[in-house]
Amino acid sequence: MSGFLSIRDSRTGREYRLPVEDNVLQISQLAQIEGPQVSGNGPPKDTSLIVFDLAAERTATVKTAVTYIDGKTSILAYRGYPAEQVAQQYSYEEASHLLIFDSLPSSAERNSWRRAIMLASAGVPEAVATSINALPRSTAHYALILAGLAACLGLQPETIPAQRGSNIYLGNQEAVDAAIPRVLGVFSRVVALAHCHCSGKSPLNPDPNGSYLYNTCRMMGIATDPRTGEPDAASLALIEKIWVIGMDNGLTASAASLLNTASTLADPLSAVISSLASAYGILHFGAAESAYRTMQRLGSPDKVPAAIEQVKRGKMRLLGVGHRVYKRSDPRLSLVKSIVEGLRQQGKFDPLLAVAQEIERCVAADPWFAQRQLVVNIDLYWMFIYTALDIPLGAILPLFITSRMAGYMAHWRETMLSKGSHKIWRPRALYVGRPVDGDSRPAPPEDEHKRSTKAML
Repeated sequence: MSGFLSIRDSRTGREYRLPVEDNVLQISQLAQIEGPQVSGNGPPKDTSLIVFDLAAERTATVKTAVTYIDGKTSILAYRGYPAEQVAQQYSYEEASHLLIFDSLPSSAERNSWRRAIMLASAGVPEAVATSINALPRSTAHYALILAGLAACLGLQPETIPAQRGSNIYLGNQEAVDAAIPRVLGVFSRVVALAHCHCSGKSPLNPDPNGSYLYNTCRMMGIATDPRTGEPDAASLALIEKIWVIGMDNGLTASAASLLNTASTLADPLSAVISSLASAYGILHFGAAESAYRTMQRLGSPDKVPAAIEQVKRGKMRLLGVGHRVYKRSDPRLSLVKSIVEGLRQQGKFDPLLAVAQEIERCVAADPWFAQRQLVVNIDLYWMFIYTALDIPLGAILPLFITSRMAGYMAHWRETMLSKGSHKIWRPRALYVGRPVDGDSRPAPPEDEHKRSTKAML
Protein backbone atom coordinates (compact mmCIF):
# COMPACT_ATOMS: atom_id res chain seq x y z
CA MET A 1 0.00 0.00 0.00
CA SER A 2 1.31 3.42 -0.92
CA GLY A 3 0.40 6.87 0.37
CA PHE A 4 1.83 10.03 1.87
CA LEU A 5 2.90 11.21 5.30
CA SER A 6 1.82 14.82 5.79
CA ILE A 7 4.05 16.86 8.06
CA ARG A 8 3.70 20.44 9.26
CA ASP A 9 6.85 21.84 10.89
CA SER A 10 5.78 24.12 13.74
CA ARG A 11 9.25 25.70 13.83
CA THR A 12 9.06 27.11 10.30
CA GLY A 13 5.41 26.72 9.29
CA ARG A 14 6.41 24.70 6.23
CA GLU A 15 4.41 21.65 5.12
CA TYR A 16 5.71 18.48 3.47
CA ARG A 17 4.20 15.40 1.80
CA LEU A 18 6.54 12.42 2.03
CA PRO A 19 5.79 9.23 0.06
CA VAL A 20 5.30 6.01 2.05
CA GLU A 21 5.46 2.61 0.29
CA ASP A 22 4.51 -0.61 2.13
CA ASN A 23 4.72 1.24 5.44
CA VAL A 24 8.32 2.28 4.70
CA LEU A 25 9.54 5.86 4.59
CA GLN A 26 12.77 6.52 2.71
CA ILE A 27 14.90 8.35 5.26
CA SER A 28 16.44 10.51 2.50
CA GLN A 29 13.03 12.18 2.11
CA LEU A 30 13.52 13.80 5.50
CA ALA A 31 16.53 15.76 4.23
CA GLN A 32 14.17 18.28 2.60
CA ILE A 33 12.90 19.25 6.06
CA GLU A 34 15.11 22.07 7.29
CA GLY A 35 14.90 23.86 10.59
CA PRO A 36 15.60 27.54 11.20
CA GLN A 37 19.19 28.73 11.34
CA VAL A 38 20.46 29.21 14.89
CA SER A 39 22.45 32.38 15.46
CA GLY A 40 25.65 32.25 17.42
CA ASN A 41 29.39 31.88 17.14
CA GLY A 42 31.05 29.36 14.91
CA PRO A 43 30.39 28.17 11.36
CA PRO A 44 26.82 27.81 10.07
CA LYS A 45 25.22 24.49 10.93
CA ASP A 46 23.53 21.97 8.68
CA THR A 47 19.86 22.41 9.52
CA SER A 48 18.59 19.34 7.64
CA LEU A 49 16.50 17.07 9.83
CA ILE A 50 18.43 14.21 11.43
CA VAL A 51 16.75 11.05 12.72
CA PHE A 52 18.18 9.71 15.97
CA ASP A 53 17.52 5.97 16.33
CA LEU A 54 19.66 4.44 19.07
CA ALA A 55 21.19 1.18 17.80
CA ALA A 56 19.07 1.40 14.60
CA GLU A 57 16.09 -0.16 16.36
CA ARG A 58 13.50 1.25 13.94
CA THR A 59 15.72 1.91 10.92
CA ALA A 60 16.14 -0.57 8.05
CA THR A 61 19.58 -0.33 6.46
CA VAL A 62 19.31 -3.05 3.80
CA LYS A 63 16.70 -4.74 1.66
CA THR A 64 16.80 -8.53 1.91
CA ALA A 65 14.99 -11.58 0.60
CA VAL A 66 16.95 -13.97 2.85
CA THR A 67 15.27 -14.03 6.27
CA TYR A 68 12.00 -12.60 7.53
CA ILE A 69 11.52 -11.84 11.22
CA ASP A 70 8.49 -10.49 13.07
CA GLY A 71 9.23 -10.29 16.76
CA LYS A 72 5.70 -9.31 17.75
CA THR A 73 4.12 -12.42 16.20
CA SER A 74 7.16 -14.69 16.74
CA ILE A 75 7.86 -15.48 13.09
CA LEU A 76 11.23 -16.55 11.69
CA ALA A 77 11.25 -17.60 8.04
CA TYR A 78 13.99 -18.55 5.58
CA ARG A 79 13.26 -17.43 2.02
CA GLY A 80 9.58 -17.27 2.96
CA TYR A 81 9.40 -20.71 4.62
CA PRO A 82 8.94 -21.05 8.41
CA ALA A 83 12.34 -21.88 9.92
CA GLU A 84 11.01 -24.67 12.15
CA GLN A 85 9.38 -26.33 9.13
CA VAL A 86 12.66 -26.13 7.21
CA ALA A 87 14.54 -27.64 10.18
CA GLN A 88 12.09 -30.52 10.42
CA GLN A 89 12.08 -31.37 6.71
CA TYR A 90 15.54 -30.67 5.29
CA SER A 91 19.17 -31.44 5.99
CA TYR A 92 21.60 -28.64 6.75
CA GLU A 93 23.11 -28.96 3.26
CA GLU A 94 19.70 -28.56 1.66
CA ALA A 95 18.59 -25.75 3.99
CA SER A 96 21.84 -23.79 3.66
CA HIS A 97 21.69 -24.08 -0.13
CA LEU A 98 18.12 -22.77 0.02
CA LEU A 99 19.19 -19.87 2.25
CA ILE A 100 22.21 -18.90 0.16
CA PHE A 101 21.00 -19.57 -3.39
CA ASP A 102 17.20 -19.52 -2.93
CA SER A 103 16.81 -23.09 -4.20
CA LEU A 104 17.13 -26.65 -2.94
CA PRO A 105 20.13 -28.41 -4.48
CA SER A 106 19.82 -31.16 -7.03
CA SER A 107 21.79 -34.34 -6.39
CA ALA A 108 24.56 -33.12 -8.69
CA GLU A 109 24.62 -29.68 -7.05
CA ARG A 110 24.81 -31.25 -3.58
CA ASN A 111 27.74 -33.43 -4.58
CA SER A 112 29.53 -30.50 -6.22
CA TRP A 113 28.85 -28.36 -3.15
CA ARG A 114 30.23 -31.03 -0.81
CA ARG A 115 33.34 -31.48 -2.88
CA ALA A 116 34.11 -27.77 -3.09
CA ILE A 117 33.80 -27.37 0.69
CA MET A 118 35.81 -30.52 1.36
CA LEU A 119 38.64 -29.42 -0.95
CA ALA A 120 38.77 -26.04 0.80
CA SER A 121 38.96 -27.75 4.20
CA ALA A 122 41.64 -30.17 3.06
CA GLY A 123 43.61 -27.34 1.44
CA VAL A 124 44.10 -25.23 4.56
CA PRO A 125 47.91 -24.76 4.81
CA GLU A 126 49.87 -26.32 7.65
CA ALA A 127 51.00 -22.82 8.64
CA VAL A 128 47.48 -22.16 9.92
CA ALA A 129 47.76 -25.08 12.36
CA THR A 130 51.19 -23.81 13.36
CA SER A 131 49.72 -20.37 14.15
CA ILE A 132 46.99 -21.91 16.30
CA ASN A 133 49.36 -24.32 18.04
CA ALA A 134 51.69 -21.46 18.97
CA LEU A 135 49.10 -20.32 21.53
CA PRO A 136 48.57 -22.06 24.89
CA ARG A 137 46.12 -24.96 24.98
CA SER A 138 44.17 -23.01 27.60
CA THR A 139 43.35 -20.30 25.06
CA ALA A 140 39.62 -19.94 24.38
CA HIS A 141 38.44 -21.67 21.21
CA TYR A 142 37.10 -18.37 19.94
CA ALA A 143 40.46 -16.60 20.09
CA LEU A 144 42.15 -19.55 18.40
CA ILE A 145 39.59 -19.45 15.59
CA LEU A 146 40.22 -15.75 14.99
CA ALA A 147 43.96 -16.40 14.92
CA GLY A 148 43.52 -19.26 12.46
CA LEU A 149 41.28 -17.27 10.14
CA ALA A 150 43.74 -14.36 10.15
CA ALA A 151 46.53 -16.79 9.20
CA CYS A 152 44.39 -18.18 6.36
CA LEU A 153 43.73 -14.69 5.09
CA GLY A 154 47.42 -13.83 5.15
CA LEU A 155 48.20 -16.93 3.10
CA GLN A 156 45.61 -16.09 0.42
CA PRO A 157 46.55 -12.59 -0.78
CA GLU A 158 44.97 -13.27 -4.16
CA THR A 159 41.52 -13.25 -2.51
CA ILE A 160 41.99 -9.74 -1.04
CA PRO A 161 40.82 -6.84 -3.25
CA ALA A 162 43.24 -4.38 -1.63
CA GLN A 163 46.15 -6.68 -2.52
CA ARG A 164 44.92 -6.81 -6.10
CA GLY A 165 44.23 -3.10 -6.20
CA SER A 166 40.75 -3.59 -7.65
CA ASN A 167 37.26 -4.93 -6.95
CA ILE A 168 36.93 -8.72 -7.02
CA TYR A 169 33.46 -9.59 -5.73
CA LEU A 170 30.93 -6.79 -6.25
CA GLY A 171 28.73 -7.75 -9.19
CA ASN A 172 30.92 -10.77 -10.00
CA GLN A 173 28.71 -13.82 -9.45
CA GLU A 174 31.38 -16.29 -10.52
CA ALA A 175 33.87 -14.95 -7.95
CA VAL A 176 31.21 -14.74 -5.23
CA ASP A 177 29.91 -18.26 -5.76
CA ALA A 178 33.46 -19.66 -5.81
CA ALA A 179 34.32 -17.85 -2.58
CA ILE A 180 31.39 -19.18 -0.54
CA PRO A 181 32.36 -22.89 -0.34
CA ARG A 182 35.97 -21.80 0.16
CA VAL A 183 35.02 -19.73 3.22
CA LEU A 184 32.79 -22.50 4.61
CA GLY A 185 35.51 -25.12 4.17
CA VAL A 186 38.24 -22.97 5.67
CA PHE A 187 36.07 -22.05 8.64
CA SER A 188 35.15 -25.65 9.40
CA ARG A 189 38.80 -26.70 9.29
CA VAL A 190 39.96 -23.84 11.50
CA VAL A 191 37.28 -24.67 14.08
CA ALA A 192 38.52 -28.27 14.09
CA LEU A 193 42.16 -27.22 14.42
CA ALA A 194 41.29 -24.94 17.36
CA HIS A 195 39.33 -27.63 19.17
CA CYS A 196 41.96 -30.31 18.60
CA HIS A 197 44.67 -27.99 19.91
CA CYS A 198 42.70 -27.36 23.12
CA SER A 199 41.85 -31.03 23.61
CA GLY A 200 45.23 -32.45 22.61
CA LYS A 201 43.82 -34.42 19.68
CA SER A 202 45.15 -34.85 16.17
CA PRO A 203 42.62 -33.48 13.66
CA LEU A 204 41.33 -35.93 11.08
CA ASN A 205 41.01 -35.07 7.41
CA PRO A 206 37.55 -34.49 5.89
CA ASP A 207 35.77 -37.39 4.20
CA PRO A 208 35.26 -36.69 0.47
CA ASN A 209 31.76 -38.16 0.71
CA GLY A 210 30.78 -36.55 4.00
CA SER A 211 28.39 -33.67 4.53
CA TYR A 212 29.50 -30.33 5.98
CA LEU A 213 28.18 -31.25 9.43
CA TYR A 214 29.65 -34.76 9.25
CA ASN A 215 33.10 -33.48 8.33
CA THR A 216 33.06 -30.72 10.91
CA CYS A 217 32.37 -33.26 13.67
CA ARG A 218 34.80 -35.78 12.13
CA MET A 219 37.67 -33.29 12.01
CA MET A 220 36.92 -32.17 15.58
CA GLY A 221 36.57 -35.74 16.86
CA ILE A 222 33.24 -35.11 18.57
CA ALA A 223 29.78 -36.77 18.57
CA THR A 224 31.45 -40.01 17.55
CA ASP A 225 30.32 -43.61 17.76
CA PRO A 226 32.84 -45.32 20.09
CA ARG A 227 32.64 -48.50 18.00
CA THR A 228 33.73 -46.84 14.74
CA GLY A 229 35.36 -43.57 15.75
CA GLU A 230 33.21 -41.84 13.12
CA PRO A 231 30.41 -39.33 13.80
CA ASP A 232 27.30 -41.02 15.18
CA ALA A 233 24.30 -40.79 12.82
CA ALA A 234 21.74 -40.37 15.60
CA SER A 235 23.72 -37.54 17.22
CA LEU A 236 24.22 -35.81 13.88
CA ALA A 237 20.49 -35.92 13.18
CA LEU A 238 19.81 -33.96 16.37
CA ILE A 239 22.64 -31.49 15.83
CA GLU A 240 21.46 -30.98 12.25
CA LYS A 241 18.10 -29.66 13.44
CA ILE A 242 19.66 -27.07 15.73
CA TRP A 243 22.08 -26.13 12.95
CA VAL A 244 19.18 -25.40 10.62
CA ILE A 245 17.05 -23.53 13.16
CA GLY A 246 20.10 -21.43 14.08
CA MET A 247 21.64 -20.83 10.65
CA ASP A 248 20.31 -17.28 10.43
CA ASN A 249 18.43 -14.77 12.54
CA GLY A 250 18.29 -11.74 10.28
CA LEU A 251 20.41 -8.65 10.67
CA THR A 252 21.95 -9.47 14.03
CA ALA A 253 24.89 -7.50 15.45
CA SER A 254 27.35 -9.94 13.89
CA ALA A 255 25.56 -10.03 10.52
CA ALA A 256 25.53 -6.22 10.53
CA SER A 257 29.27 -6.22 11.29
CA LEU A 258 29.81 -8.58 8.37
CA LEU A 259 27.84 -6.35 5.99
CA ASN A 260 29.52 -3.23 7.34
CA THR A 261 32.89 -4.70 6.43
CA ALA A 262 31.58 -6.09 3.14
CA SER A 263 30.38 -2.61 2.16
CA THR A 264 34.04 -1.55 1.95
CA LEU A 265 34.46 -4.28 -0.74
CA ALA A 266 36.76 -6.29 1.50
CA ASP A 267 37.11 -10.05 0.97
CA PRO A 268 34.54 -12.38 2.56
CA LEU A 269 36.94 -13.89 5.10
CA SER A 270 37.71 -10.41 6.48
CA ALA A 271 33.97 -9.83 6.72
CA VAL A 272 33.55 -13.11 8.63
CA ILE A 273 36.36 -12.16 11.03
CA SER A 274 34.55 -8.87 11.71
CA SER A 275 31.31 -10.69 12.42
CA LEU A 276 32.97 -13.15 14.79
CA ALA A 277 34.72 -10.42 16.75
CA SER A 278 31.37 -8.74 17.42
CA ALA A 279 29.55 -12.02 18.12
CA TYR A 280 31.55 -13.06 21.18
CA GLY A 281 29.98 -10.46 23.45
CA ILE A 282 27.68 -11.74 26.17
CA LEU A 283 24.73 -10.00 24.50
CA HIS A 284 25.16 -12.04 21.32
CA PHE A 285 26.65 -15.53 20.76
CA GLY A 286 28.33 -15.35 24.14
CA ALA A 287 24.88 -15.22 25.78
CA ALA A 288 24.32 -18.98 25.73
CA GLU A 289 27.69 -19.75 27.28
CA SER A 290 27.19 -16.99 29.87
CA ALA A 291 23.71 -18.33 30.71
CA TYR A 292 25.13 -21.82 31.13
CA ARG A 293 27.91 -20.59 33.42
CA THR A 294 25.33 -18.71 35.50
CA MET A 295 23.38 -21.96 35.88
CA GLN A 296 26.60 -23.70 36.90
CA ARG A 297 27.08 -21.13 39.64
CA LEU A 298 23.48 -21.53 40.83
CA GLY A 299 23.91 -25.30 40.85
CA SER A 300 20.35 -26.32 41.72
CA PRO A 301 16.74 -25.18 41.10
CA ASP A 302 16.20 -24.04 44.68
CA LYS A 303 18.73 -21.21 44.12
CA VAL A 304 16.74 -19.77 41.21
CA PRO A 305 14.06 -17.71 43.07
CA ALA A 306 16.73 -15.71 44.90
CA ALA A 307 18.56 -15.10 41.63
CA ILE A 308 15.32 -13.91 40.01
CA GLU A 309 14.90 -11.37 42.82
CA GLN A 310 18.45 -10.15 42.22
CA VAL A 311 17.60 -9.67 38.54
CA LYS A 312 14.51 -7.63 39.43
CA ARG A 313 16.57 -5.40 41.73
CA GLY A 314 19.05 -4.72 38.96
CA LYS A 315 21.87 -6.50 40.79
CA MET A 316 22.22 -9.40 38.35
CA ARG A 317 21.85 -9.95 34.63
CA LEU A 318 20.30 -13.23 33.53
CA LEU A 319 21.23 -14.16 29.97
CA GLY A 320 18.76 -16.37 28.12
CA VAL A 321 15.86 -14.19 29.28
CA GLY A 322 14.72 -11.30 27.07
CA HIS A 323 15.51 -10.70 23.41
CA ARG A 324 16.06 -7.62 21.27
CA VAL A 325 13.48 -8.79 18.70
CA TYR A 326 11.33 -11.59 20.13
CA LYS A 327 8.94 -10.08 22.68
CA ARG A 328 6.21 -12.75 22.89
CA SER A 329 8.12 -15.98 22.34
CA ASP A 330 11.23 -17.19 20.54
CA PRO A 331 10.10 -19.13 17.44
CA ARG A 332 13.18 -21.35 17.64
CA LEU A 333 12.60 -22.42 21.22
CA SER A 334 9.91 -25.09 20.83
CA LEU A 335 12.06 -27.19 18.49
CA VAL A 336 15.11 -26.91 20.73
CA LYS A 337 13.11 -27.86 23.84
CA SER A 338 11.57 -30.83 22.05
CA ILE A 339 15.05 -32.12 21.18
CA VAL A 340 16.25 -31.60 24.75
CA GLU A 341 13.19 -33.44 26.07
CA GLY A 342 13.70 -36.32 23.61
CA LEU A 343 17.26 -36.73 24.84
CA ARG A 344 16.11 -36.57 28.46
CA GLN A 345 13.67 -39.41 27.86
CA GLN A 346 16.61 -41.45 26.53
CA GLY A 347 18.48 -40.77 29.77
CA LYS A 348 20.81 -38.26 28.10
CA PHE A 349 20.55 -34.98 29.92
CA ASP A 350 22.56 -32.41 31.79
CA PRO A 351 21.57 -32.06 35.49
CA LEU A 352 21.57 -28.27 34.99
CA LEU A 353 18.52 -28.67 32.77
CA ALA A 354 16.40 -28.56 35.93
CA VAL A 355 17.86 -25.11 36.69
CA ALA A 356 16.89 -23.82 33.25
CA GLN A 357 13.37 -25.19 33.64
CA GLU A 358 12.99 -23.49 37.01
CA ILE A 359 14.20 -20.20 35.50
CA GLU A 360 11.58 -20.50 32.78
CA ARG A 361 8.86 -21.33 35.32
CA CYS A 362 9.75 -18.33 37.49
CA VAL A 363 9.94 -15.94 34.54
CA ALA A 364 6.59 -17.10 33.11
CA ALA A 365 4.84 -16.75 36.50
CA ASP A 366 6.18 -13.31 37.44
CA PRO A 367 4.29 -10.22 36.16
CA TRP A 368 7.51 -8.20 36.41
CA PHE A 369 8.88 -10.01 33.35
CA ALA A 370 5.59 -9.93 31.45
CA GLN A 371 5.30 -6.16 31.91
CA ARG A 372 8.73 -5.74 30.34
CA GLN A 373 8.10 -8.27 27.55
CA LEU A 374 10.93 -10.46 28.79
CA VAL A 375 10.58 -14.11 27.82
CA VAL A 376 12.94 -17.07 27.76
CA ASN A 377 14.88 -17.42 24.51
CA ILE A 378 16.89 -20.14 22.79
CA ASP A 379 20.10 -19.22 24.64
CA LEU A 380 18.76 -20.73 27.87
CA TYR A 381 18.32 -24.18 26.34
CA TRP A 382 20.30 -25.00 23.20
CA MET A 383 23.54 -25.75 25.02
CA PHE A 384 21.80 -28.73 26.66
CA ILE A 385 21.57 -30.58 23.34
CA TYR A 386 25.35 -30.54 23.03
CA THR A 387 26.12 -31.27 26.68
CA ALA A 388 23.70 -34.23 26.61
CA LEU A 389 25.76 -35.59 23.71
CA ASP A 390 28.95 -35.22 25.80
CA ILE A 391 30.36 -32.46 23.61
CA PRO A 392 32.88 -30.33 25.57
CA LEU A 393 31.66 -26.91 26.65
CA GLY A 394 34.44 -25.06 24.80
CA ALA A 395 33.47 -26.66 21.48
CA ILE A 396 29.77 -25.81 21.64
CA LEU A 397 29.85 -22.13 20.67
CA PRO A 398 32.23 -22.74 17.73
CA LEU A 399 29.87 -25.46 16.49
CA PHE A 400 26.90 -23.12 16.65
CA ILE A 401 28.79 -20.39 14.81
CA THR A 402 29.78 -22.88 12.12
CA SER A 403 26.07 -23.40 11.47
CA ARG A 404 25.55 -19.60 11.25
CA MET A 405 28.07 -19.38 8.41
CA ALA A 406 25.26 -20.21 5.97
CA GLY A 407 23.39 -17.09 7.06
CA TYR A 408 26.49 -14.93 6.86
CA MET A 409 27.24 -16.13 3.34
CA ALA A 410 23.62 -15.67 2.25
CA HIS A 411 23.69 -12.03 3.34
CA TRP A 412 27.14 -11.45 1.85
CA ARG A 413 26.12 -12.94 -1.50
CA GLU A 414 22.93 -10.90 -1.61
CA THR A 415 24.89 -7.71 -0.92
CA MET A 416 27.58 -8.41 -3.50
CA LEU A 417 25.06 -9.27 -6.23
CA SER A 418 22.34 -6.73 -5.40
CA LYS A 419 21.15 -4.48 -8.19
CA GLY A 420 21.49 -0.74 -8.00
CA SER A 421 24.06 1.55 -6.41
CA HIS A 422 26.46 0.29 -3.76
CA LYS A 423 27.32 2.40 -0.73
CA ILE A 424 29.81 2.01 2.03
CA TRP A 425 28.10 1.91 5.43
CA ARG A 426 28.62 5.25 7.17
CA PRO A 427 26.15 5.77 10.04
CA ARG A 428 25.68 9.31 11.21
CA ALA A 429 26.49 10.29 14.79
CA LEU A 430 24.60 12.95 16.71
CA TYR A 431 27.23 15.30 18.11
CA VAL A 432 26.52 16.44 21.68
CA GLY A 433 29.93 17.84 22.55
CA ARG A 434 31.35 21.33 22.99
CA PRO A 435 30.09 23.90 20.45
CA VAL A 436 32.54 24.52 17.60
CA ASP A 437 34.29 27.87 18.04
CA GLY A 438 37.28 28.66 15.88
CA ASP A 439 38.43 31.44 18.19
CA SER A 440 38.63 29.41 21.39
CA ARG A 441 41.49 27.18 22.53
CA PRO A 442 41.68 24.31 25.04
CA ALA A 443 42.66 25.45 28.54
CA PRO A 444 46.39 24.95 29.18
CA PRO A 445 47.32 22.19 31.63
CA GLU A 446 48.05 23.18 35.17
CA ASP A 447 51.72 23.07 36.04
CA GLU A 448 53.00 20.68 38.69
CA HIS A 449 53.45 23.46 41.26
CA LYS A 450 49.79 24.54 41.07
CA ARG A 451 48.58 20.94 41.23
CA SER A 452 50.69 20.12 44.29
CA THR A 453 49.56 23.35 46.01
CA LYS A 454 45.88 22.42 45.42
CA ALA A 455 46.52 18.93 46.77
CA MET A 456 47.97 20.35 50.00
CA LEU A 457 45.03 22.70 50.42
